[in-house]
Amino acid sequence: MTQSELAQALGITQAAVSKLARRGMPTDTVERATRWRRRHLQTGRMKGIRRETAPAQPLAPEGQTPAATAPEDLDLFDGDDEDPDEAHIRQYRDARDRREHFQAEMARLAYEKECGRLMETSEVVNIASTAGTMLRTHLEQIPERLAPRLAGATDERLVVAILAEEIEAALAELSHQFSKLARDVEAAT
Repeated sequence: MTQSELAQALGITQAAVSKLARRGMPTDTVERATRWRRRHLQTGRMKGIRRETAPAQPLAPEGQTPAATAPEDLDLFDGDDEDPDEAHIRQYRDARDRREHFQAEMARLAYEKECGRLMETSEVVNIASTAGTMLRTHLEQIPERLAPRLAGATDERLVVAILAEEIEAALAELSHQFSKLARDVEAAT
């Protein structure tokens, strides 16, 4: 088959056939040339290649006119006709991309943990549980500690001041414990 016959069958110029042949397109049959073009001229795969490279007239099977070609044959860049080798390569690349993304995320998490910006959930739950227990214990002891002091108090301002002082002491103890736990965590990392 000559390049001009192939160009006419593909709906492109003879110069385009020569250029594509230099890039590796087979020129012996229309079917092989079409298959090569499907693999190598897909949008986004090669710089400067656009959808307009598809022939204006669809290719007809031997013995049929172009008008008798089925509508599903009109799009040469249909992903359903993907070469099995290309599919395996795409699957490999996708798997590699997922693995690299996972490794990058693991490295980021390890870095943030090392810098002290990230903690294990169990450590956070343990710290919060300890602090909550301490606060509860302190609040439960308020009535026993304050009853003797408040029993004889007749001045409302004095009662408010005593209660505020006790609540402030409970909150200060909680804050102190959080600071101590934070120092312990920093020392461990």
